[in-house]
Amino acid sequence: MSDGISSQGTYIMLGSGASPQTFAEIPECSTIPGPAGTSDELDFTHLRSTGGYREYKQSFKDNDDMTLECNYIPGDATQAALRALYLSGDVTGFVKHYPDGSTDAFDAYVKSASSPAAVGDKLKFTVTLRVTGAPVFTSS
Repeated sequence: MSDGISSQGTYIMLGSGASPQTFAEIPECSTIPGPAGTSDELDFTHLRSTGGYREYKQSFKDNDDMTLECNYIPGDATQAALRALYLSGDVTGFVKHYPDGSTDAFDAYVKSASSPAAVGDKLKFTVTLRVTGAPVFTSS
């Protein structure tokens, strides 16, 4: 039997940007990716590389964008704050909470915020975060 757990109960919180920072949950998210990253690589291959194989070392790391998909909640203060952060470009803190009590804390700016509408579908609130710096994972 698997030791994996359900994602049910995962949520993400938006920081106030104040000191000390307070957090408010971004309501009714159905998709919360990452943070996930990739790294650049440096090619250190030389003419005497063993077996004729290329040799690489890791270089700078970068985080992928995180696009949250949530239900649109009319008049919600947190969704309004995310739209305001898009306009300002300010970087603030976010914390993703997992059902086992672990967290991912990171700083990001709001790269986009929208409310896509489609025939036969619910009204959504979609926000893309651009993570800046290193996320900090804390195990439960």
